[in-house]
Amino acid sequence: SLMGDEVDSEQALGWTRDLLSAVAHVHRHGVAHGQLRPEHALLDGEGRVVLLACRHRVADADADAVDATTDDAAAALASSAAEAADAAGDARPAGGRVTLRRVSPLDAPELQGLTEVDLSVLRAADVWACGVLVASLFAAAPPFAAADAKTCDEFAAFAARGTLDALPRVAAAAPAALHALLASALAPDPARRPAAAALLAEVEAIR
Repeated sequence: SLMGDEVDSEQALGWTRDLLSAVAHVHRHGVAHGQLRPEHALLDGEGRVVLLACRHRVADADADAVDATTDDAAAALASSAAEAADAAGDARPAGGRVTLRRVSPLDAPELQGLTEVDLSVLRAADVWACGVLVASLFAAAPPFAAADAKTCDEFAAFAARGTLDALPRVAAAAPAALHALLASALAPDPARRPAAAALLAEVEAIR
């Protein structure tokens, strides 16, 4: 997985771009994961990020966006993920519901305490997971212990302030150019999180 040995900032930025590219393309194919964790983001033989277990069909594919892609690897990943959703019997119409796996303390706040959610929430939950994974890449540890303001003081401080300076360990480790991106991806309110494609555009502007 992406988590493990410490990596330099340039490598972490490259993996950030790969992760967001893969998630954005999967979303364009109408597929999402909802509970992305380190074990679902692996490196292939060329050192690129590959996503596993994106099996929930949340919407029809965005044909225009898919046709416009220039990232063949990400497009292939998205296509195979969409096929896997169908093969696994998880192709459901938008507006359906899905049973969650056991919810982790670092899963998105809107999933906490639930066993079932609308499919419509899964893409925003994937963006949250990207924020957790990217913050963990740079800081070599998760940004907080739990996405629960009642039990985790660090998350409570971040939720109250909404800026990365509320997470000093992450703010010190991550490039300043990523601070706003991380803060928006980790927004407690899923409606305030940008789409993965918008975050990818921000990262590509840095490179």
